[in-house]
Amino acid sequence: MEIGDKNWLADVGFGGNGLIAPIPFEEGIVQNQFTETFRLTRDEKFGYILQHKRLEEYRSLYSFTLEETYPSDYLVANYFCSKSPYSIFTRKKICTKPTPEGRITLMGKELKIRQNGEVTKTVIEDDKEYDRVLKDYFDLTVND
Repeated sequence: MEIGDKNWLADVGFGGNGLIAPIPFEEGIVQNQFTETFRLTRDEKFGYILQHKRLEEYRSLYSFTLEETYPSDYLVANYFCSKSPYSIFTRKKICTKPTPEGRITLMGKELKIRQNGEVTKTVIEDDKEYDRVLKDYFDLTVND
């Protein structure tokens, strides 16, 4: 996206270790967001690559080009993510959010809290506890 005379990369819906907020669209510049570190690199074969630094190592999240795309370019991937029994999104409930200290993720029955480099994992035992975790950590209320 372009704001004023500056271009930005915004993909706050990627999840996992994705961006928390837009970053300037500049190659090689290290961008810190809370405890997360990102950079945008360029590759001749793959185009632009968004990378996330974890445990002192950069890992590629995804690549993209600036070629024009159309709704039909997304149909197969969207269908797979929403309908395929092989997609993580049809096999598990997923909720994640960044925090100033790290990230909170609820995937299936596992609550994972990453805080200042430390990770704690808790298994959710029943539906009542699951609903409490959604409310306490994500401010979400499930109605019957």
